[in-house]
Amino acid sequence: MQKVVYAKFNNCIMSAQKVRLVADLIRGKSASKAKDILKYTNKMAAREVLKTLNSAIANSVHNENLDKNDLMVSVVCVDEAQTYKRGKAVARGRYHQILKRNCHITIGLTSENQTTIKKDENLDSKDVKKKVVLKEKSKSKVKVDTKSTKNLSKKVVKK
Repeated sequence: MQKVVYAKFNNCIMSAQKVRLVADLIRGKSASKAKDILKYTNKMAAREVLKTLNSAIANSVHNENLDKNDLMVSVVCVDEAQTYKRGKAVARGRYHQILKRNCHITIGLTSENQTTIKKDENLDSKDVKKKVVLKEKSKSKVKVDTKSTKNLSKKVVKK
């Protein structure tokens, strides 16, 4: 099972909708490629996502002893945070509400070279013998005797 190392940036003073546009660019990419994408993205949210990505890389290298070159961005979540409610006085004694939206950015990294446990490794010895027999049968060739047209007989020839 793959280990996911997280970094979280709480209460980023930017709308979650704007940050999600940048977060979708790096999902599933390698960490080094994601850093390059964020450096040259012309959005204000790219700076905040890059800070979080650098923090996730540092967490994985120092806390989990993973190789920096093998990291891959597996999880990118942008959730809404608390909204600051402000207002503005307008004509005729009225009041217009201004909502300053915030978000939480979470980035998870995994190592590309981690191995997962396969189901075939936990087989019984009987199941392994059956697989070996099936492989031997697939290697054998079928030869058809074409001399007699009425009774076509098949002969199995092993290599």
